[in-house]
Amino acid sequence: MSASLLRRLALGAALPLVLFALVTLRTLSRGEAGLAASDRAFDAGQLELAVRYARRSATAYVPGAAHVDAAYARLRAVAVGAERARDLALAASAWQAVRAAALESRHVFCPHARELEQANANLARLAGLPAARSAPASPAEGITPGWALLLGAGFLSAVACLSWFCLRAWSTTGHWLAARASWPALGWCAGVCVLAWALLHA
Repeated sequence: MSASLLRRLALGAALPLVLFALVTLRTLSRGEAGLAASDRAFDAGQLELAVRYARRSATAYVPGAAHVDAAYARLRAVAVGAERARDLALAASAWQAVRAAALESRHVFCPHARELEQANANLARLAGLPAARSAPASPAEGITPGWALLLGAGFLSAVACLSWFCLRAWSTTGHWLAARASWPALGWCAGVCVLAWALLHA
């Protein structure tokens, strides 16, 4: 295997990993910032604001991230405390935030199905509906077809342009060809931007 081919393969493997790491770090930062804002609002007695920020934190899902579980715990605590204080509107708002966060962080699978089911059951109970009517929402509520299409387009564009870049950026002798690499690089950047934007907002 030639040195130029090895360089292409290494670059092709490294760039998606870098993209994934950047998106993960951005999501972690957003989740931790949301939880910190929720803590401040909770300590100040601004429970509605605490619920809003906790929902944002829970939506910024990264597997194993501490802020996600802490955000759901905050929402449950506000819901239970509000109901004990007879503030049913705030209790319903907190359970709705749990439900929304579980749905918004669901893509291929639902990592917080238990929280979603619990929120549905409590919302139905607060509304005076039979528990049997609080079935989990369909997968379509997690991510709309438009967002799914945008995610797919961004991913395919990034992969296709990365492959194009690896094939065009070097000659058969291993020399860097900047002129031939410019368009694939621009296409890859565009695909990455679309994918990152869709991941952060879907």
